[in-house]
Amino acid sequence: MKQNEAHNRLFMDLYDCTVFDEEKLSAGYDRFVQGVMDHFRDRPGKLLTLNVAGGHGWERLCPFLDRPIPDVPFPKANVTRIRWTKVDDLVAIAREAGQELARVHTLLSDGRAPHSRASGLNSFADRLARGYLRLRGGRTRALAQASRAAHACLVQRLTRLNPDIPVISRLAPVPPHLERGKWNHFWLVDPLDGEAGFAVPEGGFTVNIALIEDGKPLYGVVHAPDADLTYYATAGKQAYLTRGGGTPQELLGDAPPAGPPTDPPSRALRLCLMTRGQSLADTQEWHTAAAQVVASAFGRRLRACGEEGDLRYNKPSLAQDCVTLS
Repeated sequence: MKQNEAHNRLFMDLYDCTVFDEEKLSAGYDRFVQGVMDHFRDRPGKLLTLNVAGGHGWERLCPFLDRPIPDVPFPKANVTRIRWTKVDDLVAIAREAGQELARVHTLLSDGRAPHSRASGLNSFADRLARGYLRLRGGRTRALAQASRAAHACLVQRLTRLNPDIPVISRLAPVPPHLERGKWNHFWLVDPLDGEAGFAVPEGGFTVNIALIEDGKPLYGVVHAPDADLTYYATAGKQAYLTRGGGTPQELLGDAPPAGPPTDPPSRALRLCLMTRGQSLADTQEWHTAAAQVVASAFGRRLRACGEEGDLRYNKPSLAQDCVTLS
């Protein structure tokens, strides 16, 4: 109650109201700005005004304060709204993007994938489709079409979830670092991690979604469509595993969770299943970001080989020579 009373008094002093009233809020804001300008009228060199929405940032603020420009993006985002994102929504998006991958994977693996019988892919039309895929490079075209469909789903659904957060995907041109280096937040996704598993019954490919906040992964989802398994976590909280969209299973301890084979084609899936001391070479940022959040829930740290600090993201190059779990 005390906090509410203090909040109400502040709003009455500033805006002459305690509920949303556009006219009063706008007038109160104008009075506040005018009061600041009046206060510094005789000391113009002591006042700095920034148009953050217009692109102003460290380059104007730091010289005014006589401080060096830090190597982090200027805080422009609505952090509260972003941190209210529900990780369950990201799980649903990953599963939706994986549906087309799972369907085509069953066809490519000639109906011998684990879920082919449940999917009912034994009709005459399905047999014709599988025959077509074996001809004239049909497998390659089907893989490309399925991964593009997963990419489009991810971009559309994540943009709908929060239109202010840009998306970096393996299947789209990566913006230059001069542009993306100013971003506080962005989605980092791989619509199809582990292409080698796409045309074999064993599968082992994933859809990866990570939300990066100032170079650190905040949310991570690794979804394996062929097995309908999803590993997910929020930084600083517990990791979970769902099977077939069922009840989430809380993953406890620092041992790797049980799941698909320990050496799947998906790099993200390998990182979720690996033990301490193991390394992966030749990865990209979209392979590791989501898995890093899951692995951190077990007290494991993902680092660049030979370095001490946790792996960071949105570097000038998204390539990673070697990463290791410790």
